[in-house]
Amino acid sequence: MKPGVRSARHLLISFLAVTLVLAITLGWLGWRLLEQDLALGSKRIQERLDTGADLIAAALLRRLSETEEQFTVLSTLPESEIARAVSQQAEQLPEDALIAIVRPQSLDAYPSSHLLYYPLVPVTGEPPESVFAAVEAFEFEQKEYARAIALLRELARSEEAGIRAGALLRLARNLQKTSQYDRALATYSELSQLGSTSVGGLPAELLARYARCNLLDKLNQVFDLQQEAKRLYSDLRRSPWRIDRASYRFYSQEVAGWLNSNGDLPINEPISQQDALALAAGVESIWQEWQRIGRGEGTANGYRNLWINESPLFLLWRSTPTRLVALVAGELYLKPNSSGWTP
Repeated sequence: MKPGVRSARHLLISFLAVTLVLAITLGWLGWRLLEQDLALGSKRIQERLDTGADLIAAALLRRLSETEEQFTVLSTLPESEIARAVSQQAEQLPEDALIAIVRPQSLDAYPSSHLLYYPLVPVTGEPPESVFAAVEAFEFEQKEYARAIALLRELARSEEAGIRAGALLRLARNLQKTSQYDRALATYSELSQLGSTSVGGLPAELLARYARCNLLDKLNQVFDLQQEAKRLYSDLRRSPWRIDRASYRFYSQEVAGWLNSNGDLPINEPISQQDALALAAGVESIWQEWQRIGRGEGTANGYRNLWINESPLFLLWRSTPTRLVALVAGELYLKPNSSGWTP
């Protein structure tokens, strides 16, 4: 090989070698610089996270201290003042929190619309069974529905709400048995106007609206059923009635069944059904604590964290010999920037 060719090749190889070394060196230096930047960035990020966590922890502790003080004051207020004071406090709560006032034979929730069902439903006065004895003999024993309807129309004009509610419920049932479906539906609507009047231990309005849905389903009036069932589902979620857990589950499952088979469940609820059920279970836990306190086994003042249906709950209570005042709160209450607080 000629000397000029060997010299040119040697020069090319040397150039490539130097270029490769420089590239590797620059790459290594660049990687080291990137590592340093990442380490510095990670350190700064971690510092920010630590600072944020410290701020949130401090805010939570401060909030817990303030809440304890508030509930200590609430628990000692005179009976004539406590409902108003608790109502004012409850106005600031998110949808997954409420304040419960527990007494020996009662439990009140503020806001009541946040509680799906109650661990205790007081028994209210209802008319004696003898009031409807003759009517039910005509209906069930003699199958004389027309005579039962005539008697029930008279009873439905009673000035006593309990008698009127019981009469309207039975009147609608007898009208159904005689295929007077439009009149039965109208009678159920009239019954629903009696609101929380107790019929067999349940609110007249709930019974009436459920019965209307049931009859519309039997008549295959799908559109009307959808409208009625959606309204009833929404009201069950907002709890305008005092009902127990078994009643809530029965009626909510029935209504959900109609909606799932013929349409969709209402959406845009403020909190999930799971969280709403967890909140109600938290109130049951507070009721049980009150029972333990009454037996000398519970803690008069305390707080507790629970997980119910995979939902976090925070319970705080203060009690006196005559009542207990408690906060039951879920995740929304505990989050920063909720309920008007910021760490």
